[in-house]
Amino acid sequence: MAHGAVVSDCASNRSAADRILGLRARVAVVSSDLSWAISDTFLSSVRAGNGYVIHQDFAYCYTPWIHVLTYRLRDLLVPVQDVVRSGTVVFRARGGLESGSIGDLASADLAELGNAVAYSLNITTREKHSGIHAASVMVHIYRRDLERARARLAELRTKHLLSSFHTHVLRDELDRAQSECGDLRMPEVRE
Repeated sequence: MAHGAVVSDCASNRSAADRILGLRARVAVVSSDLSWAISDTFLSSVRAGNGYVIHQDFAYCYTPWIHVLTYRLRDLLVPVQDVVRSGTVVFRARGGLESGSIGDLASADLAELGNAVAYSLNITTREKHSGIHAASVMVHIYRRDLERARARLAELRTKHLLSSFHTHVLRDELDRAQSECGDLRMPEVRE
């Protein structure tokens, strides 16, 4: 599933950021594999100390790369607000990001994926946890590792960590992926 990417500096996005942070902001609305290149460019322009990053889809199950990205940048981006009744988390830039330093989602091994999810759960309220857990299944679906996605879904369901909505979405996505490509796996995922 490929989503587009939009970099926006429109008035409505700026005014939302103004209300939350009390400042004018550049806003990047990013998704899919393009997020890595755009995030790298965008985040390297965020000024340390007075720059903010707003991940409006932090708890959205279709954006698992956000968790890897924020985990990799956890020493540079400090969570400052978990926006209630939304999927949004706001971060303040503690340091500058050097362009080319974030890598990509494909380079994340299983341990890093687990650490990224644990970090995201630790910095958010419970209302976001089902979406974050669902993202931990979606990353395997995106990688076409359907066996691992099924196992993760079963584990989360057994522990009652998914809402019925996310369970339904993940089952549909697994069925869709299975029908589109069989049970193909991405090359060698490191343990």
